[in-house]
Amino acid sequence: MAAEKKCCVPNCGLSNEILHKFPNPNKDIDRFRTWIYNVGGDILGKDNEYIFKYRRVCHLHFESKYHTRNKTLSINAVPTLRLSKNGIRPEDAKDTADLLIFIDKSFDSMNGSLQKAKTCSGKELLRNVTPNTLHKNIWTQSKNTLKSMKFVSATGSPGISRRSVARIVKERNTPQPSSSKPWRIKTRKIRCDKIILDEYEEGLLRRKIHEFYAHKQEVPTVNKLYEILREEIGFQGSREILRKIIKNIGFKYVRSKTNRRVLVERNDLSASRAYYLQAIKQNEETEKLPVIYLDETCMEVATIDGNNPNKKQSYLIMHAGSKSGFIHGADLIVKAHLKFEEDNVSQEDFILWVKQKLAPNLKEKSLIVMNNAVHHNKLINSTPTYNSSKEEIQVWLQGNGIIVSSELTRPQLIEIVKKNRPEPAYVVDAVLNALGHKVLRIPPFHNDLNPMGKIWARLKRQMMTDNIPQDEVPQLIKEKLEINKPTHWLHYCGEVSKIEEQYRKHDVYLDDPCYIDVCFDSGSSDDDDDDDFM
Repeated sequence: MAAEKKCCVPNCGLSNEILHKFPNPNKDIDRFRTWIYNVGGDILGKDNEYIFKYRRVCHLHFESKYHTRNKTLSINAVPTLRLSKNGIRPEDAKDTADLLIFIDKSFDSMNGSLQKAKTCSGKELLRNVTPNTLHKNIWTQSKNTLKSMKFVSATGSPGISRRSVARIVKERNTPQPSSSKPWRIKTRKIRCDKIILDEYEEGLLRRKIHEFYAHKQEVPTVNKLYEILREEIGFQGSREILRKIIKNIGFKYVRSKTNRRVLVERNDLSASRAYYLQAIKQNEETEKLPVIYLDETCMEVATIDGNNPNKKQSYLIMHAGSKSGFIHGADLIVKAHLKFEEDNVSQEDFILWVKQKLAPNLKEKSLIVMNNAVHHNKLINSTPTYNSSKEEIQVWLQGNGIIVSSELTRPQLIEIVKKNRPEPAYVVDAVLNALGHKVLRIPPFHNDLNPMGKIWARLKRQMMTDNIPQDEVPQLIKEKLEINKPTHWLHYCGEVSKIEEQYRKHDVYLDDPCYIDVCFDSGSSDDDDDDDFM
């Protein structure tokens, strides 16, 4: 059936004017219904698809504000002109259409569809009421149309309350979004089970990467490492998560001479690990000082606080130990306000713990091993930073005997500071050195070289008890720490010694000239940080 070449508005029927199609009911059903009820006539009983395909409205029924240059219509156009012969005044056409759209939607939700609603008996939609004077005109104008659609009750009053009519008219005056599609806010799905490797699993991943170069003579890829981790530790993350973990522990991709991307460890990490392993080896062979490991952790315990059971409370634990076990009297157990240990320990608190707890209980000169946490590294000879003012930088330069011109800018002074920056000297090192002890720091991202991690994991398993009175928790933690016998410490320290030996064997490949040609002589990096290799 061909579309009619005339206007479908009753008593119009013009064919020499521009004709416009109805809006697509599948894309903009609200405006489609507004067109139908404004036009009225025989199309009220037609199917939506039929009206869209075969019925047209001429250009004369649209206000000038809806016209465009090309004699087309804007996206929000509705027919409102020359419709009074339908029994509906132009200024009230929108009100009537809103009322009928509401009724149409209500029947859609109650009976499934408009067609099904028309076949139902004319039951009241809500209840019989008498409209107030404010909406009397709309009510009267709508009655005939509602009767033709069987949407009225036996009393002749529309089956809808005046409150609904008032609400519809109010919504008419509310500005609507320009697009017919509702605005949808995209929500990102958040994983509840975030994939995180512990320090020993990260150490295993690092050693596996080294093993590819040292023994297999292959370039490690994410796919190969992914299969190894799934087999050995049951890794549940995706390849993209593994890629991010590899980057976070100090590796990056560099392009080789053959333009292939190869996985390379940061040079500063490799050098720091070499210094550490050499110092440990020297102590074992010559100095033979007892090695004391220190660390801190935060542990969450389900406690009872008055009448409030299962209240989660975090506790900060600081301690030190060696192959012989924990250092007696060096423990510190306090409530923690934050989740991570580095957020609960200040540099001053750590130095105070070393002076009052650790140092007095060391029976002989020792090699103290700690990580590179911020609170472990309070500087004696702090230098200006990028946030320092020009006056602060000038004072520091003068104090170090460096004479500069007053005309130099702050960026120039910062460059001079970088060239004259001394080796860092730490407060805790000075305290322990004065007592005859030596201090050694574990390389960054190498916490698998500290057996304290295994001790903390064992302690947290032992403390998995619900509803402990808060005043009893510190004593219970202390008792659990004492359960860790010297045999446990000896076992964990032995595991660390094996890990150190693995690093020594694998790091030999770093001295191979072929490795330098393949991995370093590229001139470009995917991460744009080639200066790390200088």
